[in-house]
Amino acid sequence: MNYQAMTAKGEVHLDIAGETDIEEIVTLVNQAYRGKRGHKTWTTENDLVEGTRTTSEEVRDLVTRSDSQILLCRLAGPIVATIHLEKTSESKAYLGMLAVSPSMQGDGLGKMMLREAENYIRDIWQCTEVTITVISQRTELIEFYHRRGYVPIAGIRPYPGDGKFGRPKLQSLTIESFTKSLVTQPVGKANCHQ
Repeated sequence: MNYQAMTAKGEVHLDIAGETDIEEIVTLVNQAYRGKRGHKTWTTENDLVEGTRTTSEEVRDLVTRSDSQILLCRLAGPIVATIHLEKTSESKAYLGMLAVSPSMQGDGLGKMMLREAENYIRDIWQCTEVTITVISQRTELIEFYHRRGYVPIAGIRPYPGDGKFGRPKLQSLTIESFTKSLVTQPVGKANCHQ
């Protein structure tokens, strides 16, 4: 995959991550999800979770497995957005780790990355359904996915306590999953301002 699209800040290039991208992905994802204290970004979980969101080992595993891809978005070289795609069965896939550089948030890159990930899952992997998991307390993020056709499944569950994705700051922290059918709707080409 090598794809280009225009944004308000210039032309971006989409590609699949390789092993040489690992450290840059880790830095971007941890900045977007955990960032600086008191610095509120669209994807930040600072008030809910502490610790790192991902590690070099995890990203290495994600980019080297045959059932897994990380879609990258670059602006004049540096990675400014990522999304992880994982094929979980012949017809289903999972999306996670949607991250946009804090300086690029609000320019439509998150929407574009989600759309292109859905296209890849449908067109390349031939999957008909995609699933995501979101922290239940992130209502603005849940609304973002609802507006894009995701519906709840599987109910609300406790946030994982194994520390893999950080440690919850609230004992009541929960997650929930959402799904979207990719069968009936064409998912449009990348345009950051749709």
